[in-house]
Amino acid sequence: MKKYFNGFLGFSFAIISVAQLGAQTFVIDRIEQADDKLIVHFALNDDNASHQYLVQLFCSQDNFTTALTKVSGDVGTEVSPDPSKKIIWDATKELGSFKGDVSFEVRGRVYVPFVKLKDLNEGDVFKRGSPHPLVWTSGNLSGQVNIELIKGDQMVDNYNNQPNVGRYDWVVPYFAKPGKDYRLKFTNTKDRADVV
Repeated sequence: MKKYFNGFLGFSFAIISVAQLGAQTFVIDRIEQADDKLIVHFALNDDNASHQYLVQLFCSQDNFTTALTKVSGDVGTEVSPDPSKKIIWDATKELGSFKGDVSFEVRGRVYVPFVKLKDLNEGDVFKRGSPHPLVWTSGNLSGQVNIELIKGDQMVDNYNNQPNVGRYDWVVPYFAKPGKDYRLKFTNTKDRADVV
């Protein structure tokens, strides 16, 4: 299926993606333009409503090789099935000045994180020097994980090669300064691209 639309960003765009993955389908319904952004409306249908997806948007500018990065909305990890999804693409930030035709594909796969934290929420407060159990589930409780405490974009402390057994008794280091922009990063030691 191919439908062309003309936009004032200097290029025309096409709907070409219809993906069928078993009982799941990704179908781009329409594309609309809002200022310098394009909004890709799509349906993510799955008979199993509990599935979560890793969803990415691709375009023909690089022959659908690399996922677009200047995107927001129903994209990334843990996207639930729904017939009314949308991805907002900041085309000018991604491509700069561009003229010509561009087509899109929405791709996805069932997302099974190697670590899914339990009872840990954004905004939780932790006291320095006190133990805090980190508890998680995993699709594969084996191997090892690296756990890093990050403030802003700087690593504060790391706990490397911890067994992936679903629990780690974490003590917030005394030298960690009070603040609100801390994150915990879990990395699969067997696949460094597998990060939560």
